[in-house]
Amino acid sequence: MCGIFGSVADKVEYNSIKQGLKNLAYRGYDSAGIAVATAKGIVIERAEGHPKFLPDLETFGTVAIGHNRWATHSPPTKDNSHPYTSNDNKISLVHNGIIENYVEVKRFLEEKGFTFYSQTDTEVLPNLIQYYLSQGDDLRAAMRHTARQVEGAFGVIFIHADHPNQMNLMKLGSPMYVGRADDAVYVCSDAYSFPEDVKAFSSIDDSKILIIRKDSVDVQDLNGTKLTLIFEEKDVSADIYCLGKHDHYMQKEIYEQFDYVMSALMGRIKDTEIVLGGLQDYIGSLSESNQIIYTGCGSANNAARVGALAMEEIGKLMTRNMSSGELKYRDALVNEKSWLVTVSQSGETADVIGCIKNMKAKGASVLGVVNTPNSTIYQMTDCGIHIRAGKEVSVASTKAVTNQMLAMLLLAYKIGLENGCSYREYKEFIKEAQELPYFINKVIGQEGKINGICAAYKDSKTAFVIGRNVLEPIADEIALKIKEISYIHAEGYSGSELKHGPLALIDDQILNICLLDRNFYPEKTISNIEEIRARGGKVILITNYTKQEIGNKIYDRLISVETGENKFITAMVFNVVGQLMSYYFALHNNRNVDLPRNLAKSVTVE
Repeated sequence: MCGIFGSVADKVEYNSIKQGLKNLAYRGYDSAGIAVATAKGIVIERAEGHPKFLPDLETFGTVAIGHNRWATHSPPTKDNSHPYTSNDNKISLVHNGIIENYVEVKRFLEEKGFTFYSQTDTEVLPNLIQYYLSQGDDLRAAMRHTARQVEGAFGVIFIHADHPNQMNLMKLGSPMYVGRADDAVYVCSDAYSFPEDVKAFSSIDDSKILIIRKDSVDVQDLNGTKLTLIFEEKDVSADIYCLGKHDHYMQKEIYEQFDYVMSALMGRIKDTEIVLGGLQDYIGSLSESNQIIYTGCGSANNAARVGALAMEEIGKLMTRNMSSGELKYRDALVNEKSWLVTVSQSGETADVIGCIKNMKAKGASVLGVVNTPNSTIYQMTDCGIHIRAGKEVSVASTKAVTNQMLAMLLLAYKIGLENGCSYREYKEFIKEAQELPYFINKVIGQEGKINGICAAYKDSKTAFVIGRNVLEPIADEIALKIKEISYIHAEGYSGSELKHGPLALIDDQILNICLLDRNFYPEKTISNIEEIRARGGKVILITNYTKQEIGNKIYDRLISVETGENKFITAMVFNVVGQLMSYYFALHNNRNVDLPRNLAKSVTVE
């Protein structure tokens, strides 16, 4: 979760580090801090909350590091903010991850006379480095010994007062990138968040230590073997953090779906055929698999559920779904003919990485559906699909979810053509997939209407979202968006389960958002709606029926959208309606839309 940003150059500005932390705020905003190595020593500033609360200073140095905290082991206070300093005041350190054996390490250091001032796991790290330096280690040896002694996942950078012209890095598990500009070198938790002057970057592998100077990057493994860092040209749009006409990044990213869906389709549909590039070589193996397990966390897992259903119904293969946090510890019955499909926006989700390790150890192959090239998951998988959704800044995932579902649908229909899907159905899907961007834009064209509906129901305390078949994971996704952004209690349910408990809660205080697809057993969902209305429940109906077709007897408010006949494409369009509803529910309840409480964009620790 936490965000790390650092730079080494002839002249590093404190305020440039602060700006870097602002760009990384989606990774954590409980507190923030900066350390700068100046001619007069290391200057440290800390603040509770968002990095914008750090003071503006005209401070310069040769190296500087910064940190956004997402609290794990202790309360989000200024005292528990990074950077942390060693007892001898020579080391200032920032850390992303969790030190699982920090209690043991802390006890070891206390026995050596070290004193601790915070409640965090991080504070053991600068003091452990100091300890090994005091035992005669040089800096590299002290870093190696420290990395071997601590357990968990970590990405660490630190400054040492005796080495004021270098930044020092240790990495195991948490994502870390090094970026090169003409006159500086940067370290960042996210390749998308480098400054514009960075021309190339490199992802850092696990179990590595780095000594970084403005004109060199020295890399070693934990055995002291020297390695070479391979840099790739940076290809990231400079306007990621420009809101333009939008009030929030979430709104901007909802609007961007037209362009990014078009990007996801580009080159993958040629002459009305689905072409999946390097994945083509794995289609045979996937088609012959004995099972495909789909997994992800949060919104990504809701997308994975759509992908699993599509592969089962269209690809005619045995599939199942389980959230990564559960699957990671499951002794799953897989073998060399099994496949794992992992879905992750960041490509760094800790639970997903754990699943990959678990499944690979059993012989399964792994396909990654990711948004970040060169991420950990990208590198661990056998093959994958880049969803091409661009950078998401808002914590709530929107355009990435849409493109995740689209990528998995392309795969399902490609395999389906091999396994019995009719060519007519295949062609019809391709046609509707190409129309998806336009369907989405027509939903966005109803933003004003959706805003008004949400204003009318903003005081709702509980909302149920009801859908059937592929609309069940969409109902769960809409409910998740509403609860995480607006803090309204919301739950998704299959309409078939309404009579098995949830109906007991329905009264005139419950808001019900019902998803009705005219092309998939609409009479069943209409029956659910009538049950809700009979008990006084308020109904917002999202449907591809027109107002004239549906009448006005089964809803209080209607959101009618245009779709084709493919239920999977319809589900994706309905989900965009849900994204806008969650946005406006949050807005009318005065929530921090882009940075909801207690959440972070990328969950890189368990």
